Amino acid sequence: MGPKSARINAYILYAPLLAVVVLALLAQYFYLVPFLIGFAFFFKAKRSVIHSGNLVSFGPSQMTKKMKTFYWLGYAIMISSVALSAWLAIQTRPVS
Repeated sequence: MGPKSARINAYILYAPLLAVVVLALLAQYFYLVPFLIGFAFFFKAKRSVIHSGNLVSFGPSQMTKKMKTFYWLGYAIMISSVALSAWLAIQTRPVS
């Protein structure tokens, strides 16, 4: 068995396990999913700056127009997710 077929066998073996773990975490922490989607957009935009050689940067000034859109979209989704989570926490708290 070569390395390519060993890799394919590993995917076949571990993919269902990984899928079950991911689904279980998503069911338990469903309110984190929008935040993680926003963070993915933000990270995609920041990664473009890091690949250009700037490890530390503030703001989207060194990004292309497309990456600036991902940057601000990521921030908007993350902030909306935090606001929605806070609202849900207030709505579902026990009334004493």
